[in-house]
Parts: sequence; C-alpha cells; structure tokens
Amino acid sequence: MSAKIIYKRRNRNAKFAANMSANAAFYGLSVAGYATKTSTTATVSALAAGAAVGATGVGLLVGTAAMYTGYAIQAGVSAAKTNRHINNLKQIQSDASGYSCIHKHGHDHTCLVHTILPYIIEKKRTKLHRKVAVAGTAGLYSNIEVTRAALKKVYKYAKGTAGKNREYYSTVLARHFLRGGCLLADSIVGELYSEEEMNIMAGLEHDVVVQLLMDKMKSV
Repeated sequence: MSAKIIYKRRNRNAKFAANMSANAAFYGLSVAGYATKTSTTATVSALAAGAAVGATGVGLLVGTAAMYTGYAIQAGVSAAKTNRHINNLKQIQSDASGYSCIHKHGHDHTCLVHTILPYIIEKKRTKLHRKVAVAGTAGLYSNIEVTRAALKKVYKYAKGTAGKNREYYSTVLARHFLRGGCLLADSIVGELYSEEEMNIMAGLEHDVVVQLLMDKMKSV
C-alpha cells in the first residue's frame, strides 16, 4: 500500500513574518512557470514561422511537421505531469478519512471529500485524455482541440454556466484551506501546486486563492 501523501504547513508565525517576501516569491514562481510555457510555445511558433518562410514544397512539409511535433512533445510532457497528479490525488482520496481536520464534520470538509476532490480528479482525467490524444496524433489533434474548447466556451457563456461549478468549488476549498487545521485541504492544494507554493498561498487573500485554484480545476 502506498504511503499517505502529506503536504505540511510551516509554523504560522514564521509564515506571517515572511509574508511579503513569500508573496513576491510566489508570483515569481508563477511568472517563471508561465515564461517556461511561453518559451515552449514560442519555439513552436518559430517552427510555424519557418513553415511560412518556406511555404512551398519541401519547406512547407518540413516546417509543418516540425510544428506538429512540437505540439505533440509539449502535450506528452503535460500528460505525464497530469497523470502523476491524478495518481497522487486518488491516493489522497483513498486516505481522506485519515487526514486530521478540526472542522471535519462541517459542510466545507464534507463537500471537499465527497464532491470537490472527485470533481478535481475528473477534470484532471479529462485533461489527460485530451493531452494523450494530441501527443498520440503527432500534434494533429491540437487544431480540433482548440476549436472544440472555443465552441464549448461560447456555449457555456451563452447558457450562463461558464465556470460556475469551478468557481463554487474553488471558493469552498479556498475557504476551508485558509481557515487552517485541515491536513486534507493542505494536501490537495499542495498537490495542485507544491508544498512551497501551498505555504505561500496560506498567506494570500481569499479571492486570490480562489483564482489560483480555479486555474488548476480546468480540464484544458
């Protein structure tokens, strides 16, 4: 049986003493992560530009093939990370009753165990399937996926349901997490980000934490 996954908080006083620098560090990590993703995208874009320069015959074929290969590699890396998150979240789910929580019989904790955690896992599974499809078709599926995602977003906005569940579940998780005293909430947030970032998030404003959690509950 796998060991229980636990992400621990640092001492609360130490956390608040370093609150300003911690916030700066968190946003620095976020920017760095975005920059890494952007650099990968830029590489793919450059390959696409190469296809445009040689937009005839062999140049077009080679450039286009390189572009889709870039999409496939990026999707493959993302799929591996998502699969690891799913396995860890499922392990957390199987051990849910064993995590200490001073609000264990409250609404938020019950909702976290029975609704929010399964929702997060399902969103991660959906994301994994899409990333595997892109990687498995050498990136050719990426165009279909972009179109599908755009149409789905338009449909949800038209119905007025876009992001409603995600926002509500993120709000409940953020509230429970920021109250403190729940090792399950800490471990879920720690798995979605990292133990270091989880500790930094514990000192952020509620609305900011909600937005950060919403970003991790996307299926794309």
